[in-house]
Amino acid sequence: MPLVAALAAKLRTLAKVAGANGSPATIARNLGMQPWLVEQAQRDVRRWTPEGLIRSIQVIAEADAQVKGLSRDPVYAVEHAVTVIATSASRRGPGRTARGTAPPQPLCRWRCRLNPKAGTLWAPAF
Repeated sequence: MPLVAALAAKLRTLAKVAGANGSPATIARNLGMQPWLVEQAQRDVRRWTPEGLIRSIQVIAEADAQVKGLSRDPVYAVEHAVTVIATSASRRGPGRTARGTAPPQPLCRWRCRLNPKAGTLWAPAF
């Protein structure tokens, strides 16, 4: 499922950048990435705790296995992974309220849904 692969790639990038020190150019050179991608990942990783990132990587790996035939309901596996990732990412970083909790973030501003028959994400026409 392309959604699982895209989420896994993003989480891998965040994990690589989170563990690296130095300027974006140095990190990019060491990791074989583009500097703009490192800068974007550095901004994004501020919203994550190490535990949240680890849990999200574990969940997306489980979802990938389930989508590839380990489960009878791969759509649920993807929904569960997206929920865990979304809640893990919003626990830290900018946008905190006075009580120290992050406001809820929409997963998709166009009310995207999983198409259970095709196993893909779609957005309604405007």
